[in-house]
Amino acid sequence: MEKKEFKFIDRMLVVGLLPQQGSFFSMKLVNDFKNEIAFSEEEFKNHNIRVKGNNYVWDKEPKEEKIVNIGPVVLSEIKKIVLMKDSNNELVSEHIPLLEKLFDIEELFAEQTKK
Repeated sequence: MEKKEFKFIDRMLVVGLLPQQGSFFSMKLVNDFKNEIAFSEEEFKNHNIRVKGNNYVWDKEPKEEKIVNIGPVVLSEIKKIVLMKDSNNELVSEHIPLLEKLFDIEELFAEQTKK
């Protein structure tokens, strides 16, 4: 289990890189991670986080980071989604700092560059 610091935007983005289905074991760990990284009621109130259309919007981005535990199973699940999104050209520039925080980028994409 590793402790990682997640910026406000990272916390928004990482949820989109989590699987929607999987084994009971992996989904249990993914749900635990989601609960740990989720925004509190206080954060929603303080930053006026709300849904507008299909997106979350907020008035001011907090500067503080949240330290969250992330284990190898959740990282592996995120890696699968990232590689799939990469092969479909679905990653956005906002993903870069988050992925650099979670993975060794060269190692992450090593399999794809061999093909």
